Amino acid sequence: MNKLTFSSLIICVYSYAAVNDIIPSDFEPPLPNSTVISLNYLTKELHTNNLSNNQYIKQNTYALRYCYGFDIDGKILSLAVAVPYSNLKTHGDTLSSFIGEKSSGLSDSIFSSTYWFINDRKNKEFLALTMTLSTPNGKYEESQLLNAGEDRYKTTFNIGYITKISENFIFEISPEIAFYGNNKTENDKIEQKNSYAINSNLRYKPNKKYELFSGFQHNLQSETIKNNIEQNNDYFYQKYSLGGAYYTDKFHQIMIRFAQESDKEYGFKTEKEMLLRYRLWF
Repeated sequence: MNKLTFSSLIICVYSYAAVNDIIPSDFEPPLPNSTVISLNYLTKELHTNNLSNNQYIKQNTYALRYCYGFDIDGKILSLAVAVPYSNLKTHGDTLSSFIGEKSSGLSDSIFSSTYWFINDRKNKEFLALTMTLSTPNGKYEESQLLNAGEDRYKTTFNIGYITKISENFIFEISPEIAFYGNNKTENDKIEQKNSYAINSNLRYKPNKKYELFSGFQHNLQSETIKNNIEQNNDYFYQKYSLGGAYYTDKFHQIMIRFAQESDKEYGFKTEKEMLLRYRLWF
């Protein structure tokens, strides 16, 4: 594989189709006039089919997310901002020579707003629309392909629906469309067509404190266009997840989730992914 091909694939390190990787209970609204703070730790390995298994990217991301819920005529509107910090390191001399050895720094900030059309806490039914904007303020070096930031804007729209299907089971589904700005350097311009995804989670909640869940994500990774030349690299792939959560009586949540993607024809496949999340409501 040559460096030209890698330059159109490396943008997929962060930009898989589901820009908003919906975590279980994300579409449950905050209480009116309340705050939700989340601390997240994500670690994973990113492999490519074009190189051997000992050539991969190791990613560690730490993120702080602040969310506030407003009461608007009995409906809930939340505004949120997330600030991630990422450490990426390549393993294997071949991959390092193509994309760079490491990149550490702030990733692109994420701003979002969610409005709930249905907020039935008693029957556990929710319907909401989310708009998310990712801004190109993360660390980006034109001298290498591996970067903590993407140097482009991304906008997504999600519809999230949650319903209680039995006394202990909750089902969640969320379709998404993502729009991408251009990634421009002195010599190159990479564009990307709209991506589409659908997230779903099945949650088992035997009581108020404990929860188990499994997730499935179906993605259409849209093709990239490099210097006005279509790369013909669009494809479908899936992501599977398992995890659990613990809730205290005082509005705290601790969650762990393990995930892995199916084989990808292009780009980087996520393996050995683990997410830890702590949330506090007040």
